[in-house]
Amino acid sequence: MKLFRKAVLAATVVVGGFALNGVQGNAGARVLAAPSARPSAATKQVRVTTTASGEFGFTPKTLKIKAGTTVKWINQTQAPHTVTGTGSWKFSSSTFDAGATLSHAFKKAGTFHYKCAIHPYMTATIVVTK
Repeated sequence: MKLFRKAVLAATVVVGGFALNGVQGNAGARVLAAPSARPSAATKQVRVTTTASGEFGFTPKTLKIKAGTTVKWINQTQAPHTVTGTGSWKFSSSTFDAGATLSHAFKKAGTFHYKCAIHPYMTATIVVTK
């Protein structure tokens, strides 16, 4: 039993993002860096959601950003979607499924209207300033 205790005390255990050193107890504990849940200042998020009326939609409907910002669409529904430019914006994404993301960097100022090609009633706008 003594040999077992020494082995356990000398072991390093990693649990739930914490590294704990059994020899030093919690004094030797260090927190491992967790991935950031919030986007950086140069990234803005658009959520693809189901509205209260049961239809799909982009949230926010209008997003204002500065040139150089990356927009990340997050599909929070169970259906596939696209981001397809309308008017002068000739952008067309591939389909992104439930839980997937899509990113695009907006380098120039302008107003960019888009829709989901699968659900054309889903429309939104990105306004990019200098």
